[in-house]
Amino acid sequence: MKIEQSENNGVVILEPDEENFEHIVSGELKDKILKLIGEGKFKVVLNMQNIRQIRSAGLGLIVSAIQTLQKKGGSLKMCSLHENVKEVFELCKLNQKVEVFNTENEAVKSFTG
Repeated sequence: MKIEQSENNGVVILEPDEENFEHIVSGELKDKILKLIGEGKFKVVLNMQNIRQIRSAGLGLIVSAIQTLQKKGGSLKMCSLHENVKEVFELCKLNQKVEVFNTENEAVKSFTG
């Protein structure tokens, strides 16, 4: 499993290349977010275009990342959610805790106003 990382206008974009979000919960994504915080990077977009499945452990990781970044004055935003993932977000009301955008560009622009 690999998480691509790039940066656009001071916003870090993380893009997992796995279809099942649970396969990355083991720590790689959490480690990346903690490393970013340590580097003083608090604006993060999680591009979910490759993710087709998500369960409770993955949802918990996202909530934890949101809270960790917010404590530092930052934010996690998401984009490109597959329909299956959108449905889970809506059922769990996670879409009320994190901003979700259709495209990566929209998510990045939302940080700069």
